Amino acid sequence: MKKLVASSLFAMLMICSFQNWAQSATNWDAFYRYLSTKISYPAEARAELLQGDNIITFNLDKGMVKNVNIQSQLSTKTDLEVANLILAYPAFKPAQNGSYAIRTSFRLQGANSTIINQDAQMPTGFKALSTININAMAPAIANAPKNGKNSEFKSENGTRIVLRGSNSQTAGQPLYVVDDKTVENFEMAALAPESIDSVQILKSLSAVALYGKAAENGVIVITTKKYASEKSKKTAN
Repeated sequence: MKKLVASSLFAMLMICSFQNWAQSATNWDAFYRYLSTKISYPAEARAELLQGDNIITFNLDKGMVKNVNIQSQLSTKTDLEVANLILAYPAFKPAQNGSYAIRTSFRLQGANSTIINQDAQMPTGFKALSTININAMAPAIANAPKNGKNSEFKSENGTRIVLRGSNSQTAGQPLYVVDDKTVENFEMAALAPESIDSVQILKSLSAVALYGKAAENGVIVITTKKYASEKSKKTAN
């Protein structure tokens, strides 16, 4: 009798474990399908023959996405394309709490431009998710740059970035904080990509808690390499 009870309990535990594993696997598979079908190859990146990888980290806490960070930057538009969709994903709740890292690979068929961040390592302390591959055909543009990099952002009048999934009733311009200072009417075109050390995206309650009502459409926190170096020196002293 004891053997029968023990066997039954063992079988129930195995079934529960399998169900939990299956649910987790299904949830992540759905997330991968969501990103693969929703991410678009930005037209500007295609025109510039820009290809490579970005690596984005984020935390999950009871189904809420927190602390989205672009660890390896490809370009503003490709990076925010992925980050916005991570923020907007509606089905994280069943997923396990933790810190995650995901790589998105943008590739252009027929392009021979440099592949940026191809050898970038996934950050330690984060669970590495599957790589999302986004492919497109290289456009036939004469005199297109061949190095796959922008030397600087070209000015774009009326450039507007909306953080999907914010609490605001109307989608609006996010608040920009550059080197710990709030900047009004900021345009990403004002910064050369090589000068940026990190970009962090905040939304929802965490953004409002830190920066007040002005952050109800989300916050994009940008730290330049120069400012990061200065802060590091002050901390060391």
